[in-house]
Amino acid sequence: MSGERLYDALKFTVGLRLDELRSQQQRAVTIAAADGVLLGFVATVSVGAAGMSRVLTLVALGLLALGLVAAAVAIWPQNLPVLAENPALEGTDEAVANAMCQRLSATLTLPKLSDIYKTREIATRSEMVLVGIALALLMLAAIVSSPAAPQVSLR
Repeated sequence: MSGERLYDALKFTVGLRLDELRSQQQRAVTIAAADGVLLGFVATVSVGAAGMSRVLTLVALGLLALGLVAAAVAIWPQNLPVLAENPALEGTDEAVANAMCQRLSATLTLPKLSDIYKTREIATRSEMVLVGIALALLMLAAIVSSPAAPQVSLR
């Protein structure tokens, strides 16, 4: 395999990893949009809530707000490494291939790239968990405030 073909194959692999990062960011944006709509809806509906239902709704509002903070962390702009075009190197095919592979390897093993992966993954998962818990609390609040729900007395 020539050095140029090897470089192109490795560059394609790096491109896939960068595309995965962009995909991670897109997922976070999608969840944030749903979170924001839900937050706005719940904020307007929570005005009429009373008693235990009001407490559950306020806790859900807080969790949704935290979900938006997690979304902001997940989509915070990051400087992703940019690959240079195929460098014109002199030497034998083996020397050229080694030099190109070293450049790509240095790009792939940047600590910043792995940190971006981890941060976005943790933030996106946190966002999903917070929205899920908030939805569960809202459902519980709806059940508690339902006229058909059994009334519990604390006497």
